[in-house]
Amino acid sequence: FIDYLNGKRISEAKRLIEQSKANITDICYDVGFKNKPHFNRIFKRYCGITPMEYKQEVRSKAANGGGSRP
Repeated sequence: FIDYLNGKRISEAKRLIEQSKANITDICYDVGFKNKPHFNRIFKRYCGITPMEYKQEVRSKAANGGGSRP
């Protein structure tokens, strides 16, 4: 069950990173994590990169006219 829940939380976090201007800490709490280090670990486990790296990647692709990561 926890894997399912974390997967849903990370999917929502990715959506918020892509579509909002909220900072990573706010997104961490908005999707239900209690502390940022744990959020960072789980995000990296699911995505292979940290939330900040993901945000930079999304912003870079947007600036270059590219899409978002699947």
